[in-house]
Parts: sequence; C-alpha cells; structure tokens
Amino acid sequence: MQPKHVHISKRAGTMTIEWPDGTRSEFTFEELRKACPCALCEEERKQNRPKLWIPEAFQLADAVLVGNYAINLIWVDGHNDGIYHWDYLRSLKTPEPAASQEAASEQS
Repeated sequence: MQPKHVHISKRAGTMTIEWPDGTRSEFTFEELRKACPCALCEEERKQNRPKLWIPEAFQLADAVLVGNYAINLIWVDGHNDGIYHWDYLRSLKTPEPAASQEAASEQS
C-alpha cells in the first residue's frame, strides 16, 4: 500500500507515514536502521551477530523515493543499501488510527 504522506523530522529523529486508510505509523530512526532490509543487515540478524552501533548509524542523511513502492534511507555513516518497501514498513508496526496518535501527543 502506497502512503498518502511521509513526514521525516531529522530534529526529532522520526519518520511518520500516513496511510490511505487513515492510519499512521511512526518510527524512530533507530528503529528503522535496526530493521534495515538490505542483505547484509538481514544476514546479521539471522546469524544473531551482536552489532556495535555508532551514534551516526541512527542519523539520517537523506531519503529518496524508489518509484511508488519504496523509500531508500541513506544514513550519515554511509550505509545506503536498505530499500524499505511500503508494505515492509507497514508490517513493522501495527498502524494506529491518526486520531489516537494526535491525542497521545497532546497528552505528552
């Protein structure tokens, strides 16, 4: 499912996706980097290899749309192989109704 809107906040370190069905998914940059779908990161997760993260690993340098099916996240540490398909991102977290997220942020 292609998103309706994607908002990236480098200051907050988050990416929020609004889906056509009225739900939203919000990810921290750390969550996104640790869920990188590239072959190297997938293999490391399968092997349960401990990873030593440097702070730059969770800083986003750029984001580039890949057709209408994905987004490529480019990290400050140079890692740029992860192409995050929209369906993959939607599967990482159960999207919440937009209204409940707005209420939660108002309570914070």
